Amino acid sequence: MAYIPPHKRHSKEAGDSNNRLSPPIPQSLAHQFRRKFSLRPSRAKSIVERRGKYTYAEQAISRWFAVGLDDNNQFPSSVHVDHVSLEYIGRKTEGKPLALFNNNKSHSDEEMKRPWEVIAENAVVDLVSCFKNVRDEKLEGVKPTLVARFGKILFRESPSISQETRKVFLAAETTLSQLKRSFYTNVPNSYMENVLGEVTQKIEVDFEEEKDLYHVKLSDATRPDSTISCKCVMKEDKKLQLYKTELNQVRHMVVDVSCLDKSLDLRLMLSTKRVLTALTDDEMQSIRSLINSAILDQDVKGGLRWPFGKASSGDRYCVVGVWHTIAKSYKIRSLRLQVRHADRFDFRTSIGEATREITLKLKNVVSLLQEKKVENSLVSEMLKDNLRLIWDHFLCCEHFFEAAKI
Repeated sequence: MAYIPPHKRHSKEAGDSNNRLSPPIPQSLAHQFRRKFSLRPSRAKSIVERRGKYTYAEQAISRWFAVGLDDNNQFPSSVHVDHVSLEYIGRKTEGKPLALFNNNKSHSDEEMKRPWEVIAENAVVDLVSCFKNVRDEKLEGVKPTLVARFGKILFRESPSISQETRKVFLAAETTLSQLKRSFYTNVPNSYMENVLGEVTQKIEVDFEEEKDLYHVKLSDATRPDSTISCKCVMKEDKKLQLYKTELNQVRHMVVDVSCLDKSLDLRLMLSTKRVLTALTDDEMQSIRSLINSAILDQDVKGGLRWPFGKASSGDRYCVVGVWHTIAKSYKIRSLRLQVRHADRFDFRTSIGEATREITLKLKNVVSLLQEKKVENSLVSEMLKDNLRLIWDHFLCCEHFFEAAKI
């Protein structure tokens, strides 16, 4: 039988290339939202394993809370937990994830005590602390980024969650706090069209640029805990041209917010990337050899494939994944809106995904934090302004999730 590359082996479950869904995502509830998790060595390792390919700094903070609770700081009776039906996640996690649903999104922002202010007040101390850790590292070529992402927090199913607990929402604090969570960012096309149409007109954005990139992910035997990302453009002769090599993203702060009176949830994430500028000639030659061996193939997930035996370079580098992204960027005051289509394939798991993602980079907050002495109150006020914009324009999406009928 002829050799078939892993990302050409389409299963019946995967569907066609136009219907590929994106990665899973679990979520959390109640007072546990206020719980902080210090991801130090042992715990950080478990987080990386649980989410597959994400790297956390030694002193990273991962946090979760909700806005839209009742006067007693409890979940309203209209809120419950149920399964969601997502084919991609089901295949990857061997089961349907759980999500929060609110049958009554009727609270006004006045009743809710200005939710954007609640979010800022809950996040600002962690943000300032984590940014200080980034500054203290003093690593050359490191670029910090603070982003807001929009999607849905999901929980991974557990035998400890009974049917009664899901429907009536009993013991949510004690049961759901024990579940693994992640953040699902693959938004419907209708949401993306609304952002590009109605929202961009309301908030008066300026188009900046469009980038069509291929990201070749390499493992490095000398850096077992890192992945090298090679950003490339496609030349007219259908060959890749490498223009930037960097280490994978490191997360320093992740704040997940369940927005009970909105259809989408919010993630605030502070992360860094480090550009590799001191590679030797031999190292660059090995990396370029792998890049030059890639073959453009729009019929495979990720858009690239390698001839048999050409996806590694000696015992040092090996291709472990590929992304093809088409991203449009818009400037909003001192923020940057990015609208991205991404087609990914992971060689280690043989799983691919196609996603639509919208991200808001909070560049003004990062600029303020980079000042040597800055008051928390100033950071909080700027964060509130950004979050008010997000709350008013980016968290509404019709029919994003529906409870699964099982």
